[in-house]
Amino acid sequence: MHINSDILILFIWTCISTLWVVIYVKDAIKGKTKPHSFTWFIWALIQSIAFGIQITHEGGVGSFIMFWYALNAAIIFFISLKYAQSTVSRSDYVFLWLALFAIALWLIFDAPLISVLLLILIDILAYIPTVRKSYHTPDEETLLLYFTGNIGLISSLLTLDLWSFVNYGYPLCITLLNFMFIWYVLLRRKILQK
Repeated sequence: MHINSDILILFIWTCISTLWVVIYVKDAIKGKTKPHSFTWFIWALIQSIAFGIQITHEGGVGSFIMFWYALNAAIIFFISLKYAQSTVSRSDYVFLWLALFAIALWLIFDAPLISVLLLILIDILAYIPTVRKSYHTPDEETLLLYFTGNIGLISSLLTLDLWSFVNYGYPLCITLLNFMFIWYVLLRRKILQK
């Protein structure tokens, strides 16, 4: 029996991502990690859209990693409703509304390239509440989630059937944002330890 290497990569990454979500949820329940519910809600929504775009534009097996991302983000969003950071600022609402406005624009234009560019913009906006929270409390993030998430994103990029910006633009952006966020949190932890 011959197993396609893309399916094997998808299976391995699904196992890894399931493990990091379990660790993240466990950390949230213990109070070690405090997910920002607005960020996770937006990520669940836009990653679902990204999956839809990829699957309808010949992304193939690599598209299903984005589906798994969306599902994991939805799980963390629901967990965050109980174990989230307790403070929500006015700017968090602004970023939520900007993200929802960008999603409305995506629905109006229904153009793949514009859609991917809007998803990238929305993802950046969704990161802002978590970045703001992590400035003050960088120990409230489980960085393993972002690191292993990048393994999945790189796997997604390697397993896409059609290599086009519509398929690779968003996962590539998330990968870069995750690396920048990891660096930022580690830097804030070091600064606050002094």
